[in-house]
Amino acid sequence: MFGPSQPTDMITMAPTIVGSLGRAWLADLAVMRNRLEIESDRDGTLTSWVIEVPWANPVWHSYALTLIHLRPIDGLRTKFYLAGATHELWLYAMDPDAPRDDIVNGRLDSLSRFWLEPKNFAAQFIETDDAAALQRVRAAVMKICEGKLSPDTDYIRHWMHLFGDNMIKDMARAGETRLAIFDAGDTAVEIVIPAKPGPQDRH
Repeated sequence: MFGPSQPTDMITMAPTIVGSLGRAWLADLAVMRNRLEIESDRDGTLTSWVIEVPWANPVWHSYALTLIHLRPIDGLRTKFYLAGATHELWLYAMDPDAPRDDIVNGRLDSLSRFWLEPKNFAAQFIETDDAAALQRVRAAVMKICEGKLSPDTDYIRHWMHLFGDNMIKDMARAGETRLAIFDAGDTAVEIVIPAKPGPQDRH
């Protein structure tokens, strides 16, 4: 039986958030932009968190939660899934071997290189300003670190409750885990593990 995946590397910067069941760091986007000579108005990323929660999945121990604004940027075209959306959120599981210290300290050329595809969750939402959007994302990070919100895909309906479902492709199967078990004759039997119900599913 698998135990929780444990990180083998060390992040030198003190965590931004420490909870009873996890820790989280803000990636230093300013250092990265300065080193790569990227102007902040050419990059819509507002924040990117590295969240260490080994309890959430037996294979990977860390997740990335990134927030971008949806204001126009020259040369970039935004696809809107929600009319009037101001911000977009991305949640990824991270490669367990990713150099997290380099990510947190802004020493990499790309954060996305160590995100595992596909995304665990994505949504567009509307907020009054960047500060309100940042606070909303920080609150989600705090819930994860306290064990009150799982970043794993089984709990996608909890994320839909918090941020909306406008980027979910198949609502009926969102958060399902589907396993194909093969017998000796190579006949597959599919096992479907339903998603964990979110608050919106409890009547």
